[in-house]
Amino acid sequence: MKTKGKILSTLLMGTVIAAISTSVNAHDYTVSLGVSASSNQINQGDSVTVTVGASSINAGPGIDGFEANLQYSTDMYETVSASDISATTGWTLNYNPDTKKITSYTTDGSKITDSTTLFTINLKAKDPVGNASAYVTIANGMFSGGEEDGHSVDIGPKTDNAPITIIGASSETTPTPTPTSTPASTTETESVPTSLKVNTGDSTKSGKLPQTGENDAVIYGMAGILAVAALSLGGYIKYRKDIK
Repeated sequence: MKTKGKILSTLLMGTVIAAISTSVNAHDYTVSLGVSASSNQINQGDSVTVTVGASSINAGPGIDGFEANLQYSTDMYETVSASDISATTGWTLNYNPDTKKITSYTTDGSKITDSTTLFTINLKAKDPVGNASAYVTIANGMFSGGEEDGHSVDIGPKTDNAPITIIGASSETTPTPTPTSTPASTTETESVPTSLKVNTGDSTKSGKLPQTGENDAVIYGMAGILAVAALSLGGYIKYRKDIK
C-alpha cells in the first residue's frame, strides 16, 4: 500500500512539474508587433499605406499566424474594404469589414522565425476633413507560434499604431462678403427758402415769401381792385354833377 502511495505521489508531482514547465515555456515566447505608415503627414484626399509586421521573434520553431482588430476613424478615412488590405508573400489574409477583424496565417503552414511583413493596409483621407490627428491602430493582436503538444500557442496580446496627421482646410467658416450698397448721389438739390426774416433793430419779423405763381395772382388782383375803384370813382363824380 505504501509503495502504491509513493508511486501515485511521484506521478502526481511529475505531472505538476511538467505542467508548470510547459506553462513557463509557453509564456517565454515573445514577438514584437510593428505598425508604421508610408508618411506621417498627408493632405486631405490623399492615400497612405500602413505596414504591419512581426520582429524579434522568440517563439521556438517560430510563428505561423496572427489576428487582430483594425481601428481607424471613419470620420477621417474612407471605409476600408477587403481589397484595401494585402497579405505579404507567403501569408494568406482574411478581413471582415463589419467587425474590422484581420486574420493572417502562413500559406503552407510553415513557421517563421525571421522578421517579416504580415500585410499592408491602404487608407484614403476624406476630403474635406480639416486638420486632424488620425491614428491607425492594430489592437489586441495575438500571434500563433511556438509549439506545445504539437500545437501552436497564442502569444500576446499586442497593440501598436501609426500616428498620422491629415492636413486640410481650416475648420473656420469663411465669412460671406457683405454686398456693397450703391452710394447715395452726391448731387444736392438746391433748396429754395420759403420765408424771410427781416431784422429791425432788436426785433425780428418773419414774412412769407410768395412763390412764383403767387406773385402773378397778387399783381392781377391788385390791378382788378384799382380798376373797380376807378370806375366807381368816375360814376360817383358823374352822379354828383347830375344832381347839381
